[in-house]
Amino acid sequence: MPGLPAKPKIDIDAVIANLRRLPELTARLRSIGYTFHRDPHASGLWTFTTDTRPYGTRLYLCSGDNAAHAARLLFRDQLRERLDYAERYETLKKRLATDANGDWDIYTHGKRDFIDEVLAAPATKKAPPLPAGPLY
Repeated sequence: MPGLPAKPKIDIDAVIANLRRLPELTARLRSIGYTFHRDPHASGLWTFTTDTRPYGTRLYLCSGDNAAHAARLLFRDQLRERLDYAERYETLKKRLATDANGDWDIYTHGKRDFIDEVLAAPATKKAPPLPAGPLY
């Protein structure tokens, strides 16, 4: 989201039309340096990472009807529409970045309650059920 501080990692959701192509896509991504982590949270997000210090990329492949992907889009839209949410999220992310001291799991999990709050807001009641895994 423009103007919002972010960790030095890029998270990308890529919707694929045919999940049967996942083995082929996995091989192609591995050939260019991505590590495959499967679907670690059983949320239909096939996770790949590449580490280019000090930055990196986390790529998620999913179907177009994936609940986690839909929830991420709704969260993004709420931040764009509600300045108060964006400001609170910025404050939270800065605090978590300091508290986590480089532990991205602490950083990520520390955002969960806020994300749940935003997704439960009236404008996001149409959101699909949340998956068990994290929403980055």
